[in-house]
Order: sequence, then C-alpha cells, then structure tokens
Amino acid sequence: MKRVWAYYRVSTRCQVLHHDTTLQQKACLNYVSNFRDWKLEREIEELAVSGYGVKQHLCTS
Repeated sequence: MKRVWAYYRVSTRCQVLHHDTTLQQKACLNYVSNFRDWKLEREIEELAVSGYGVKQHLCTS
C-alpha cells in the first residue's frame, strides 16, 4: 500500500475567501481513487502564501 499526501494551495486572499481549494481537493481525491494500492494519508492546505513578491492581490469579484 502506498501512502500519499495531497497538497492544496492558493496564493491570494481572494482565492481564500472563495474557497478555491475545493476544486483542487476534488481533483486529488478523484486521482487517488484511480489507484487501488494508494491510501490518502494526509491533506495539506496552504492559504494565501505567495513566494512572488509582497504585493497584496485585490479581490474584484
């Protein structure tokens, strides 16, 4: 059995407010379900962290 982790990340506050990791989570869970010998052991979510500069992103929607 392979133990796998899923990593979800958004980089702006706007994405955090709109729960944009939901689609990433669904895609990862669907992908993992294709492998019988895989077991999702841990999910990691990283919110509003960007390594590109320090500018704040505006949420327009």
